[in-house]
Amino acid sequence: MAVMVIHVDRTAVKAKSIPSKAVLALEERTPEASVLSRGWVTRHWLEASGQDGVPAGFIVDRTNRIAWMGPATHIEPILKRILRGEWNIDAARTEWQAKVSDDSVRLLQYRRDILEATVTGDVATASSLVKQAETELPSALGHAEFNILKLQAIVDGPDPDDHATRFYIEASDRFPTDVDAQLRLAAVIVRDTPLNIEALKAVLDRLQRLERQWRSSTEADRPFPIFQVRLHLTIAEAALRIGETAECERQIERVSLLGHDTRLDDAHRNVAADDSARIRRLRHEAGIASRSGMAPADDPSETEGENRAGISCRTGSCTAAADSGDIAAPL
Repeated sequence: MAVMVIHVDRTAVKAKSIPSKAVLALEERTPEASVLSRGWVTRHWLEASGQDGVPAGFIVDRTNRIAWMGPATHIEPILKRILRGEWNIDAARTEWQAKVSDDSVRLLQYRRDILEATVTGDVATASSLVKQAETELPSALGHAEFNILKLQAIVDGPDPDDHATRFYIEASDRFPTDVDAQLRLAAVIVRDTPLNIEALKAVLDRLQRLERQWRSSTEADRPFPIFQVRLHLTIAEAALRIGETAECERQIERVSLLGHDTRLDDAHRNVAADDSARIRRLRHEAGIASRSGMAPADDPSETEGENRAGISCRTGSCTAAADSGDIAAPL
């Protein structure tokens, strides 16, 4: 049995605190290991299985075949069935392939490769991979994460403004009810194209529409407070960038009110306070600049837990998939 984890130190402490025969092993840093720590095991076990994060579990039977793979929390009942001789590997393979297609694994690989190129600043490679993915997998644009990565590649490329505005609108319209996708797409525009007025207006229009929908719904139907905080902060910054300072302040006040919501933990509350302060500083600097006739400097600071594009780089998510042909091999 093997479980892939990110937090090796925490796992080691836990293993020492209970009776265990667990062996901890660090993934070898082979030449193909990357800036996102995608070593051989990550690529050919985790990513080839189609699992999108860790902890991820694998059970190897007495004949050295992987009898099962999936969330680590599901291991115990599966292991008992295997030990009792009640497990059907062929049926497990069929069930897994019904959930995780070769195309989905291939798209996961592209997403991780594009993300890695983006993180390392290799714009040409990121753009090339986006085009390859769209050619090979026409369904790629149906996935929010791919749209976010493509928008980032456009923004990072030459002369991005018109193309970025058009694609942002298209991508936003593809996922009208996906709150996280809406906010992350908007983050690419607000943070990376602060002078693209048309794109910022499009962001403001869509997020204000989303805000109106939330405010007309019942409390039970509204998203978790952290999403509301992110919405108000993004609207605030977009409004500030196009000179709507009253709207900016209104949104920051709403963030302040949400800061008292007991469902927010301290970490999220602190991030909200820090980002509100950052936007207010931008507003203050913009006011000084307008009075002096100077253009305000852009603020390159980033939101905790995200890179400049709002692309998720949280623990366990910055990996890529192996070739689609590998998916059947483990089972």
